[in-house]
Amino acid sequence: QMGDVVFYSRLVDYGRLFWSDALVHVSSIDFVCCSLLVSEPLVEDMKRRGVFDENEWADWLTLLTILLVPLVGTAVYLAWRPALGGKPEEVGAAKAEE
Repeated sequence: QMGDVVFYSRLVDYGRLFWSDALVHVSSIDFVCCSLLVSEPLVEDMKRRGVFDENEWADWLTLLTILLVPLVGTAVYLAWRPALGGKPEEVGAAKAEE
């Protein structure tokens, strides 16, 4: 019961700050938008690196875990992801041709 009261009071305080302080307002909206918009590039990167298969439920669970922990989940994925296939010389040569 006490935890609900504390949560509610903090939520009310956040609501007041959200509507009265431009920094809180813009930062909150930016955080939500960036968290929502990272999903498509993340799926594309996971497919390109061979980490994501649409038919595997475990891959969907991994993606959801990354997306449900905004910022930290994406940062952990970026540190964890495997290298792109191909030799470094081939990747560099392909970039030079473009």
